[in-house]
Amino acid sequence: MLFPLLMLLLGIVEFSRVYSLQLRLQQAAREAAREIALHYDDPDDPDLVALKTDTLNSLLSPDIVAGLTESIVYCDTATAEPDAVVTLSDQVELAVPLFGGSTIGTVGVAAKARMPCEG
Repeated sequence: MLFPLLMLLLGIVEFSRVYSLQLRLQQAAREAAREIALHYDDPDDPDLVALKTDTLNSLLSPDIVAGLTESIVYCDTATAEPDAVVTLSDQVELAVPLFGGSTIGTVGVAAKARMPCEG
């Protein structure tokens, strides 16, 4: 009886870890899209790179930022898509702490945020 309950507990812990990362990615994507939509329409602006880096570093831990895949669509009123869109994704390894931290697979976690440009 103890083994199934222990596996259930470990499953809950792993699920909550992945869900927490999902929420942090969503918040970071939303904040980055908001800042881009409010202030920037030039993707080559050096302040934009600093803004994106500062936003991600303030909301996510450095190990998450290091493995992050990002896609950013900047404000451009000439296109049919005049919104700032930020997509962040990462891979999470699921571990079993009971067996020395061995991994049992990876799960993809992604977040997307869209904000209308103020331009």
